Amino acid sequence: MRKKTINKTPGTKNLLKNNVAIVVTLRIDHQPKRQCSILKESKDIHHSRGFTLIELLIVMSFIGVILAFAIPNILSLYRGFQDRMVKEDIEKQLNQVGFQAYLNAQNFELTEESAKTALHLPEDVVITIENPIVYRFNGTCKGGPLQVETDWKKWDYLLESPFCFPQLLETHDKP
Repeated sequence: MRKKTINKTPGTKNLLKNNVAIVVTLRIDHQPKRQCSILKESKDIHHSRGFTLIELLIVMSFIGVILAFAIPNILSLYRGFQDRMVKEDIEKQLNQVGFQAYLNAQNFELTEESAKTALHLPEDVVITIENPIVYRFNGTCKGGPLQVETDWKKWDYLLESPFCFPQLLETHDKP
């Protein structure tokens, strides 16, 4: 049989029930209870059930002011990105025309009409060529000026012989 040990600390009552020791501690504090400031604030938070109309209007006005400055910049950033993509795509395709003439082992004449089929460009892009640019079967060309125009921008290129890499001369913004 095990020996039962019972705690004999002051303020405790020991009860024995069915050979099990039950310890009940009674604690009496004579000091007044102090509330922590965190608890006090959390009680106040539970009583507030949302934001006032004035607070919401102030926040929405700040958001409106920020958007008023941000949206024009975002639109111009998008337009610049779109310009750069069209320009790079045109230059890449113009670089490939001489290589295609070499692969096909045929002379190729780049005119406004042939540019529509040879270059895969968006519908709003118009290419203006004064004199046809002739690409020889070996991939070289005679060169010449070329103008690319979209709804919002115009680029002037010069294709210099012998390989006709496009060199940007001028960029014009359209009103």
